[in-house]
Amino acid sequence: MMKRGHCRALLVSVSVLIGPTAFALITSQSGNTPLEDPRLPQGALAVANLPYRTGHWIGPPFGGGQYNFEYVCEDIQQFNDALKLFAAIEAPELNLVIAGGDGTSPIFREDGPKDFSFMVWIKESFDFQLGLDHLSRRARWDYFNNGNPRLTVFIRPDGVIKWHDVPVPENLVVTDQRVVKAPVNDKSGSAIKGIVLGSASHSPIGGAQAVLVDAGEDWKDRTRVAEKTTDDSGFFLFEGIHPGNYYVNVLKEGFSASSENFSAPEWKKYQEFTFDLSPAGSVSGTVVDVEGNLLPGVEVRVGHVLDKEGMMYPLTGIQPDITSEEGQFIISGLPEGKARINCVMERMYLPGSLRVHDVPSENIRLTMVKVGALRGKVLTKDGNPPSDPVHVFIQGEKDGDPIGRWGGSMLCNEDGTFSFEEIPPDTYRVNAGMPVGMSRDGLQKGEICTVESEKTANVELVLDDELRSRRFRHPQETKDP
Repeated sequence: MMKRGHCRALLVSVSVLIGPTAFALITSQSGNTPLEDPRLPQGALAVANLPYRTGHWIGPPFGGGQYNFEYVCEDIQQFNDALKLFAAIEAPELNLVIAGGDGTSPIFREDGPKDFSFMVWIKESFDFQLGLDHLSRRARWDYFNNGNPRLTVFIRPDGVIKWHDVPVPENLVVTDQRVVKAPVNDKSGSAIKGIVLGSASHSPIGGAQAVLVDAGEDWKDRTRVAEKTTDDSGFFLFEGIHPGNYYVNVLKEGFSASSENFSAPEWKKYQEFTFDLSPAGSVSGTVVDVEGNLLPGVEVRVGHVLDKEGMMYPLTGIQPDITSEEGQFIISGLPEGKARINCVMERMYLPGSLRVHDVPSENIRLTMVKVGALRGKVLTKDGNPPSDPVHVFIQGEKDGDPIGRWGGSMLCNEDGTFSFEEIPPDTYRVNAGMPVGMSRDGLQKGEICTVESEKTANVELVLDDELRSRRFRHPQETKDP
């Protein structure tokens, strides 16, 4: 029986829009050391801390509040006991998913097959890190099924769990993803059943085109495999799908196209999708600099698109627009609702890119600013570069800095140097330390640095003994980063 394990972290060094202390970090720990977190739903810890847990990981990146636990059973009784504990969790809905395959972990791939997994959310953490405003919090939470706990069991011929020996508690919502149990004629491969509805009327849309696209191993291919047309009830069905990664794109004239992705495993998976198509609209406007000069050649993109009901809308086929000589842009085919607009141009930055714009909208005016840079070096107290990997974190100056302000992190070089090359002008707090175990209080101890347009701020950070408190030495400025 395992009682201890090792902890590790997956960290992506990025310069992105983040909230306070948000890191691109997924933490994981093998073994079954008991977890204590009172924020989890009542009863969840009883499942999380089962002695046959082999590991757990917490994500998504930026601390989204999703806990994932993995288990290997000695016999079916252990699974049945776990299922009873799962059924006792206090939640609006408890989802049991029946899958095939060996349950190979996305994190602990080398650890071999798993018998079941358990996923549960901490809503407050999810909202804090991923809820960029009130509207998107609702959309993101609904998108992940309201954070309802989910237990997935993996049925395989050589596994200890035989489904006919499993008594299922009546309060569980059961979804069987195995094609062998699905209402399809062709069971030679995976299958996808979809229904297309109007997002406003929730009425079926007949005559819509559903396209199955092979995405390839890296999700970058776009090879059409098959096409279907929805019937009067809005349904379509793809059967006999070979193993691989796919997109399902749905198109209908007058509506914004929508898409979902689907991985067809060797064990032949059956999945159902609902596509809520929104009437199409557009956004248009002008991009200028702070002096009001028109900016041609700017790439204008849309993202985080919501329909009128505030639900995330999975777009397909929407391309960025390049501003004309008059600085004008237009992006069509968006769902009516809300969207964020961002601009990309060398040595320029768009403040307020998290602002939500109505769709459709005209005469939008976007003002970009010239960026600066921050370069420096991390040293220990004795004046040497740190011997262990150290990250540099940059965030807004004020305590409780609102989400949407520019921030980022990066791993410094072996000689302790680091460089943030395109930073919007602002006043920042800069810290250096280990990527794991950084506390919110620790991040507020960093010193202040002001970055101006077309200038480089040079700083030297000195680590204290605990790699938590930081201070600046000899800040300087030079022109032309």
